[in-house]
Amino acid sequence: MSYAQSSGFFRALAEVALPQRKCRISSVALAFALAASGAGAAPLGAAGKDPIQTALRQAAQQTLEQYAAAHDWKDMEARYEVWVPEGSRRLPACPRALRIEPAQEEKLPWGRLSYLVSCPGPNTWSVRGRVEVKLWLTLWTARNDLPQKHALTEADMIGRRIEVTRLRDFTVNREEILGLRTQRRVRAGQPLLASTLLPQLAVRKGEQVVIQAEKDGIVASGKGEALENGSAGEAIRVRNLSSGAEIQAWVEGPGLVKTRF
Repeated sequence: MSYAQSSGFFRALAEVALPQRKCRISSVALAFALAASGAGAAPLGAAGKDPIQTALRQAAQQTLEQYAAAHDWKDMEARYEVWVPEGSRRLPACPRALRIEPAQEEKLPWGRLSYLVSCPGPNTWSVRGRVEVKLWLTLWTARNDLPQKHALTEADMIGRRIEVTRLRDFTVNREEILGLRTQRRVRAGQPLLASTLLPQLAVRKGEQVVIQAEKDGIVASGKGEALENGSAGEAIRVRNLSSGAEIQAWVEGPGLVKTRF
């Protein structure tokens, strides 16, 4: 990555001075003791690493590692690509700890993250930077092609390490998706995401169920047979075992359906 110096200090300030905004990704600003050594007017990065780039990478890494620990990620791999304006290398050295704040309302600590870096004084300045965080994890994927509304078993799943940078609704915990059903057909190798899964079955085809009917505050119940699988809230066909009539009912929970008038 090239960080060529700009033509002058005043041009640098014009390029990088920005208003300050807050973000959900962290409830407090991240501060790093990155005061540059030497005279106050020395350019950042004149010797060694650029303090602004270092601070941005540390901010992104710290936030992601905290998130990973909270979600029990054991085998996370992340890569960080930092970008700052060219003019930032001509800013005067900050004698105090740089202040790092997220500049956008980011909910997840990976992908493209924007930050505001500022020097609290006496050489007050601010600059916007960006960190591209790429993330790899082992996710549960379909071992074979799976049909629509298929209830997942251990045999259906295999762990595979994939880049999840563009994903938002994945899980690394197999127990969270066991028994859930595919919303649509899933091809072998595809990750099993929450958006592609339906709730666990509460009633299975062929099972005996209790049919409840309520009208004007009066509740009646009888026995029935489920003619389809169903999750809570879904409508399924049920046979009334007393009359033999086939009706539509809504699944309330395990072994229980209700009719609607």
